[in-house]
Amino acid sequence: MSNGGPRARRPTPSRSSVRGAVGDLADEVVETADSLGADRVVVGGRRRSPTGKAVFGSVAQEVMLSAPCPVTFVHETAS
Repeated sequence: MSNGGPRARRPTPSRSSVRGAVGDLADEVVETADSLGADRVVVGGRRRSPTGKAVFGSVAQEVMLSAPCPVTFVHETAS
């Protein structure tokens, strides 16, 4: 019997996969997300100085700027 209130939502099953590729990291992640029709990309990283980012670049930043879907960035935690 319904009380007229909002229905409880059931969790939506999610699928995830881990893939490997050879090439420019950011390009490969973006191309794979696009070819799979991904609805989210999760990337991890560590803290770097602005100089380190300028010299070495940031794969995570390039993915966030170029991905065809939302990107979640996860920071490394200090131990």
